[in-house]
Amino acid sequence: MRKIAKKLLSALCAITLLLSSSMVALAAETESAVIPQTKETSNQGTLVDIVYFSIDGNGEVKTSEVPISTYGWLDDRITGSFSFYDLGMKNGNHYYETHMNAVAIDDVTFSYAKFSAKPKSNTEYIDSETLPKHKTFANDVIQYYYTGDGPSSPTVSVKASFTTNAGTYKIPVHTLKNPIES
Repeated sequence: MRKIAKKLLSALCAITLLLSSSMVALAAETESAVIPQTKETSNQGTLVDIVYFSIDGNGEVKTSEVPISTYGWLDDRITGSFSFYDLGMKNGNHYYETHMNAVAIDDVTFSYAKFSAKPKSNTEYIDSETLPKHKTFANDVIQYYYTGDGPSSPTVSVKASFTTNAGTYKIPVHTLKNPIES
């Protein structure tokens, strides 16, 4: 019971820490994303897609389109999610955000996290590396925009890697998109 309570508290804290880190990038239909000097996040968008992940003690990664059951967390070392938000139009540009949230479970602590996002029509990933301030949470946001309306069916490929006291773990590429358009 104590482990479950700890895990639920950790998940709530991860959501709270979501506001702590962000990255902004520019993307166009035919050109790669560019990272401007400013870092800000709005956290006021429409959720387009979300995928949940977990990594067990053997390093096996599981992903799910629905929240991972608390009972599945008993063997997990890290749980988290990637989410994709449409922030709408601002100053003639269409903004999007991708979020990565991860929680270390039991005695696992983060020392490094790398979150990568590749918006539709870009050839390279936008990388954001962090040294988590709170060793049990790794959170990051990458914001980008398309000049004008952008693509009619926007997608973003995301991946992450984590270095912990228990080893290095990688979440493979997953593409977030509007499920209605699939």
